[in-house]
Amino acid sequence: MFDRLLEQRWSVAAVLSDRSVTTLSDARTLDLADDSWIVMEEMLPVLCSLKCATTALCGESGVSSSMIYPVTATLLTKHLPVAPGESKKVAEYKQTVSVSLKPRLKPDEVESAKNVPCIASFLDPRHKHLKFANDALRDAVKARVKELLSALGADARPEITEEDSSETESARESAATKIRQQVSNANIVWRRIPRGGTCNS
Repeated sequence: MFDRLLEQRWSVAAVLSDRSVTTLSDARTLDLADDSWIVMEEMLPVLCSLKCATTALCGESGVSSSMIYPVTATLLTKHLPVAPGESKKVAEYKQTVSVSLKPRLKPDEVESAKNVPCIASFLDPRHKHLKFANDALRDAVKARVKELLSALGADARPEITEEDSSETESARESAATKIRQQVSNANIVWRRIPRGGTCNS
């Protein structure tokens, strides 16, 4: 909204100054002070970066869980640090947003390795190197994924009980008996075949 308002600033000023369209009392009520326009100009880049991050995380065309940490890290490291010369209001806004994001996601703490979005980032080919994380968190995520894979492999192996073992042994003996019987029958049939002839049943 700030972007559109700044784009139409002089058109708005022209309408407010036209007494055939806007009365003086309405113009005084609706007109913005120069300081307000300056604040909007300064806040616009920060708000645009937050808008892009929100759009990326709220898209319906793809899974966004793996993008939570990379997008948040980009905000915290590139867009939200206070730059020299920025106004007090912009600096306070950036600090407020940063303080709000860090405790929720804890992007620099090893315990974040257990979080699903962090693991999803590692499994996503686009973020598999975890460039947003420090070395400790990166190693912790890799260890956590190995742990989950090991647990998954253990769960996938069927547990053989004594009952299953006895049933398997019984099935083997039955199969062996059938094979021996078939071999015996084949030998009997073979003996009945005349040399150079065929078996007549």
